[in-house]
Amino acid sequence: MFELKEKSRGYNQSKMLAQEFSSKTKIPIYEFCEKVVNTKSQTELNTKERMANVLDSFAFKSEFKKMIKGKVVLIVDDVITTGATTSEISRILLKAGAKECYVISFAHTKLNQMDFEESQKD
Repeated sequence: MFELKEKSRGYNQSKMLAQEFSSKTKIPIYEFCEKVVNTKSQTELNTKERMANVLDSFAFKSEFKKMIKGKVVLIVDDVITTGATTSEISRILLKAGAKECYVISFAHTKLNQMDFEESQKD
C-alpha cells in the first residue's frame, strides 16, 4: 500500500493479516518491497487495466539484496481479484533474486469471464 494511503486509512489490512499469520506460524515478516507509485484504485478497472496500473509501481528494498538470494517467499495479500498486484510483486522479487514466490490470500473475488478473456489477448 502506498504510504499516503496507509496514513489516510490508518492501517494496512495485508500487513495486519501478515502479522497475525506470522504470530501463529512463527514465520518472520520482511517487507521486501515498497509501493513507490500512488496508483489509482483497482476496484473499477478490468484485468488488463489492473495489470497496467500496477506495472513498475513497486520497488525492491536494496537492503534485503543478500537476504533474498535463493529464498522461497510467501506473499500475503488480503484479497485477490485478478492477481495483478501479487504478480507484479512476484516479478520484482524474482528479479531481485528470490528462488520462488507463493501467495496466500484470505479472500478471492469472482473474476468476470469476459474480463479474463480480454486480458489474455495480445
